[in-house]
Amino acid sequence: MVGSSLLESDATSTSQQRIAYDANGNGFALWAEGSDVIVRRYDRSTDSWGTATVIDGLGTTVSSPDLAVDAQGNAVAAWVQSDGTAQSLYASRYDAATHTWSAPQSLESSSTAVGTTAGSVSVAINGSVAAVGWSQNVLYAAIYTGGAWADGNRSARRAEVPRCLRLR
Repeated sequence: MVGSSLLESDATSTSQQRIAYDANGNGFALWAEGSDVIVRRYDRSTDSWGTATVIDGLGTTVSSPDLAVDAQGNAVAAWVQSDGTAQSLYASRYDAATHTWSAPQSLESSSTAVGTTAGSVSVAINGSVAAVGWSQNVLYAAIYTGGAWADGNRSARRAEVPRCLRLR
């Protein structure tokens, strides 16, 4: 194919792919592959895709991954994965300055399963502020600011959900 790149050739089936770019044309491809959330970074200056990196920390099936990238190249990924008790929500942040992904962090601790249908997880990022919204019979949101995620174990009121999540 003209203009296409093979991102994954493993025999394990991939699904739920997401691609997003920053203002300079650098980007990320993210997908679920069995029990992994995998991401690759595209570098516009070299016109190449980096090595595939697993960003989740569990060995259970992944669903509903989402990805957002801001203008500066910072990114946030979120996905649903079993914690052994219920389907739970996890997130990882990419720092454009250090070129590293954070360790995955659980954003909720309810025994009620997080929704896994299409669109049940939504993410947004702008610089040092990120947001993850999800469905767990009601709408929840966790906000990342000041280096930490705010408690996501409460229902978000409409005024607390970032506009970018409400419009999706």
